[in-house]
Amino acid sequence: MLGIFAGTLTPTNGEALFLGRRIEGPSLERGIMMQQATLFPWLTAMDNVAFGLKMQGILKPERNRRTQDALRSVGLESSVRRYPYELSGGMKQRVSLARTLVTNPKIVFMDEPLASVDAFTKRRMHDLFVKLWKDTGKTFVMVTHDVDEAIRLGTKLIVMGAHPGRLIAQYNIRDDSCGRESMEYEREHERLAEVVFELLKNE
Repeated sequence: MLGIFAGTLTPTNGEALFLGRRIEGPSLERGIMMQQATLFPWLTAMDNVAFGLKMQGILKPERNRRTQDALRSVGLESSVRRYPYELSGGMKQRVSLARTLVTNPKIVFMDEPLASVDAFTKRRMHDLFVKLWKDTGKTFVMVTHDVDEAIRLGTKLIVMGAHPGRLIAQYNIRDDSCGRESMEYEREHERLAEVVFELLKNE
């Protein structure tokens, strides 16, 4: 599904549209963040983030400004000269996120971006995703097998079945007038998680 949205796969039936236009290939309007950071090991964090801009022919002063802004937005302004081997798993994922954001896409697709990080790092990244969503106004679409993660982060939850993949339910799940840490929010979170687990048990 993400491959079709990103434009790297062609649907065998029907069509995928973005802003009313058929998706016919990759586009800078649609960013994608993969499960693994897949950074170039011979490039620093800054050069990894700047790589796509360099390939576009963006001049160095503008490239550096945008790269530094992107790294600052994910809290890595002090790590711009570090190489991937000097970064933790969470920091690598933040570099990957900065690399996705630096081209200023209208929508960001994320393929289980936190599957390989520890629980503490995952919670910090959750907070970062929410902050970026609020600060940028961009749409983020995350694929995850973690039901609690989907509910905690999402404004809309889409539950998909397997073999073949298909939509089996969808829910609007966050009222931002209600604090995320409130008892009301936690009760609704738990109730919805139970509903989703029941749906998935039957798949």
